[in-house]
Amino acid sequence: NYLKWREEQNIGNISFEDVREGSTFSLFRVAISIVNMPAFQDIDESYSEEQRARALETVSALVKDRGYEERLFLVKNKLFLTAFLRASNYKPDDAATLLGNYLKWREEQNIGNISFEDVREELELGKLDVPLPSTDKNGHPVVYFISRLHYPSPTSALKLARAMTLLLELFICDPEDYPGYVIVNDMTNVGLSNFDLSVMHMMKGLQASFPMMPSKVLIVNAPFVFNAIWRMARPLLSASVVDQVQFVHSGKDMLAYIDSEHLYPDCGGMASRNQAWIHTLEEKYTKIVDETRSDSSEAKQTPEQDISSKLQDSPIMANATSLGIGPAS
Repeated sequence: NYLKWREEQNIGNISFEDVREGSTFSLFRVAISIVNMPAFQDIDESYSEEQRARALETVSALVKDRGYEERLFLVKNKLFLTAFLRASNYKPDDAATLLGNYLKWREEQNIGNISFEDVREELELGKLDVPLPSTDKNGHPVVYFISRLHYPSPTSALKLARAMTLLLELFICDPEDYPGYVIVNDMTNVGLSNFDLSVMHMMKGLQASFPMMPSKVLIVNAPFVFNAIWRMARPLLSASVVDQVQFVHSGKDMLAYIDSEHLYPDCGGMASRNQAWIHTLEEKYTKIVDETRSDSSEAKQTPEQDISSKLQDSPIMANATSLGIGPAS
């Protein structure tokens, strides 16, 4: 039976060189970490606008009291906070706790406040590809990860994690209001030199605290060990997780999830591969930063200042000032 299993799994005769540096064990750990992810859940939208507004006001006060705004600039963004509320079923205390865990993860991984220039070089390498405004058939943005272009180094995991963090933070701050995202992990021609356990460790921490989960993980042309472990693990997983992770081997398989006009030719589609999406993302980043600054300045304005500002802009006060009886500018 053992020999039969070895032959069925294409194990072969193994030399020590085949498993030196923990390569087989590393592949096992990477595959397990991919299938052992939280299940994507649809967002409960049954709350009224009034309930959402009240919850946002409460969580805004909580994060301000806890000093979270000083730890991350985007905490001042209303859409950013709303994402944590939605992931916590609009419970402000739970949302603030989830945000605190996320900030802790960012600090432990030395992510820091990220500017677009900080990740531009990583994005231009081509290992990550986000062809916005293209989406999957459910309207979720697609993130391609080309595994064969990633080579572990002392700084590679951090650079990739910072780029991925910026992408996901842009997604939850986007007015398009994406409920989830799709990861296409293209493992075509991948070798042992491309596997990076530190990246998987970082991504696992990110998934545990970030309010937006992948709705689908499409693993393209996976090596043998991924398919073998998936066959062993699949019976132990919930139906939602099984549906979330899909192994695909042809363009026809991919077309079940992403329309051909949004899919690259090497995955069976017709979309042209270029880096115009980087400029699109940069524009989104600039807009979100500007909106966050606007939200922050509005939040700091007292009711008296708000009334004064409106009076200053009114025709009556403008005429009074020109006559010398209103406040001087």
